[in-house]
Amino acid sequence: MRKVKKLIVIFLVSNFFSFQAQSIVRIAHFKDNKRAAISYTFDDGYVEQYTMAAPELEKYGFRGTFWVNGTTHMKNEPQITDTTRATWTQLKEMAERGHEISNHGWSHKNLNRLNREEIIDEIRKNDSIILEKNRYKTDHFLLRVQCQK
Repeated sequence: MRKVKKLIVIFLVSNFFSFQAQSIVRIAHFKDNKRAAISYTFDDGYVEQYTMAAPELEKYGFRGTFWVNGTTHMKNEPQITDTTRATWTQLKEMAERGHEISNHGWSHKNLNRLNREEIIDEIRKNDSIILEKNRYKTDHFLLRVQCQK
């Protein structure tokens, strides 16, 4: 057992150093020169994220990133039909309070099954609707990939 542990440690250390030498690593600088940061992220824009999560974060001075799908939220235009999702008005209000509303793809498709052009279309469409509805451009995209079993 000791020998196995030793081999694992040697493997990890050697791969760590070879990985560092072969890759370009960008180190983010955190606000006020903090040593670390935590991101609070929320998936798919549910209404509870507006009514519960965002206000709770704000109580403690935190903000979150809320990943939304354009088609899901467009179902509520012009009349609200899906009450499980935050509306664009609610998402815009969250953005105005300092939260990030970001891109999770136009239709929440499995990107493993799309070609390059379809992936770009998923990202661009959602970027466009977030810009139109919230009046700012998003810089991030949350990748949805389903792993094979």
